[in-house]
Amino acid sequence: MSSLQLTKSTQRQASWMIRSAEFEKRSLNRSDVSFDVQVTPLDHQMIPVNPSFMASVLNYSETGACVQHREIIVEPFVQIEWEARQKCHRAVIKLKWCRATGNHCYLTGGRVISMESDENQ
Repeated sequence: MSSLQLTKSTQRQASWMIRSAEFEKRSLNRSDVSFDVQVTPLDHQMIPVNPSFMASVLNYSETGACVQHREIIVEPFVQIEWEARQKCHRAVIKLKWCRATGNHCYLTGGRVISMESDENQ
């Protein structure tokens, strides 16, 4: 189990992280993008457990996505939400990996397990 250090006395556990060097790779080609999304951490019952925050999607495919963010995510799932072409899009991602890239900056990736779009009113 991986842990992310918040302070000397506080740790949050990210039990969903894969410990193996062999990550599950996406078989589909990825599209490099950069757009802002609202991220909502979800527990195993798909219930929001922490406040939403803003992040950026850096690449995606039909089956996966990579998100750059500044908040630590220890929950096993996230919902990302964004607007494009007069539609609100939502995707739930099962997290597979996380990498610290700098001071309070992280890349997290996973498998898209659901996606939906609604017309903006």
